Amino acid sequence: MQYLQLLYSDYKNVSDLIIKSINGVTVVYLESLVNQDKIDEYILKHLVRKKIFFNIKNNLSAPKLEKITDYNNLKLLLESGYTLIFTKFNIYGVETKGNLSRTIMPPQMEPTLYGPKDSLVENYQINLGLIKRRIKSNKLKNKDIFIGKYTKVLTSVLFIDDITNKELVI
Repeated sequence: MQYLQLLYSDYKNVSDLIIKSINGVTVVYLESLVNQDKIDEYILKHLVRKKIFFNIKNNLSAPKLEKITDYNNLKLLLESGYTLIFTKFNIYGVETKGNLSRTIMPPQMEPTLYGPKDSLVENYQINLGLIKRRIKSNKLKNKDIFIGKYTKVLTSVLFIDDITNKELVI
């Protein structure tokens, strides 16, 4: 499908984009925005057992399943925590949003007078999800890097592709 190729190019520097192919069906999601248990329960469990791409609406037990017809809607659903299912003939979106209920809070230890008042104190995936929930764009890219001589802590440099000078990004 041409939409899958467009996703590859639009999200090429997005490290949490997951693409899996199982029994002739391709599953795509942003790991930081979804609940993996929902994907396992609603989608992967059924894909492993049988080929469901002919009658997907009757074979998946997901509470919210949408047929996708245009690329802009596909990107919006992906960036909203949906899992995309590419079959031979159609594309579907299954709501598998993660529980990112906490809002980004102002820092408690180092208050500032000017500038942004956001602090991210969760683990890597949750922090990435909180940012992507706020900035829903395929132009938001990230490069994962490990910092520390011994600890090798996973961090990510986030940037907006259209705005950022590429020479400044690691």
